[in-house]
Amino acid sequence: MKNKLSALYVIVLSAMCIFLSGCGNKKNPEEAIDYLKSLKSYKCNIEIRTKNDRQSLNYEGKLYYDGKNGTRFELGDDRVLVYKGNNIFVKDLKNNSQYTTDESYDKTYKLSFIKNFTDLIYSNESIKTYFKKLDEKEYEIIELEIPGDNLNIQRAALYVSARDYLPQWMIVYDSDYKEVLRFVYTDFKPNVQMDSKLFTM
Repeated sequence: MKNKLSALYVIVLSAMCIFLSGCGNKKNPEEAIDYLKSLKSYKCNIEIRTKNDRQSLNYEGKLYYDGKNGTRFELGDDRVLVYKGNNIFVKDLKNNSQYTTDESYDKTYKLSFIKNFTDLIYSNESIKTYFKKLDEKEYEIIELEIPGDNLNIQRAALYVSARDYLPQWMIVYDSDYKEVLRFVYTDFKPNVQMDSKLFTM
C-alpha cells in the first residue's frame, strides 16, 4: 500500500512539474511589441514585392531609422528619400535633381517603417497577435488595420522572430484580404550608431 502511495505521489509531482514548466515557457506577445516600440534606431536591407492582378514587381533598397534624425530610404540606384516631420526630401540620382514633398505623397514606402507600424498599435482597436511555425522557425505575427479609405491597403501583418523579436517581413493586404505588398527585412541591426549626415540632403 505504501509503495502504491509513493508511486502515486511521484506521478502527481511529475505532472505538476511538467505543468508548471509549460506555464513558465508560455510566450508573452507583449514582449515583442514592447521591444519594437523601444527601438531607438536601426538599419537593414529591404526588398519590396508588389502584387496585383496584372503583374508582380520587386525592388531592393536600404532603410535607416534614427529617432532623433528621421528615416532614410534608399531605393536601389534610383532615389534617396529622407523623411523628417511632415516632409520628404527626395534626391533623384538618375536625373541629378532634388525636391521636397509632403509626407502624404508617399502611400507605399512608409508602410515598411517599423516606427510607423508601432505608432498604429497605440491607436488600433483591432490589433491581434499570434504565433506560427514556418520552416522550423517560430514567428510572432502582429496584425492590425491601416486607417484610411484606400481599399488596396487595409491591413498589415508584421512577422517577427519569436526568439529575438527582430522583424523578418511585413505583409500588406487589401480589403479582400489579398496580399498586395510584402516588405522583407534582412541584416536587421537594432540600436546602432549612425552618422547624422545620412539624414540630410
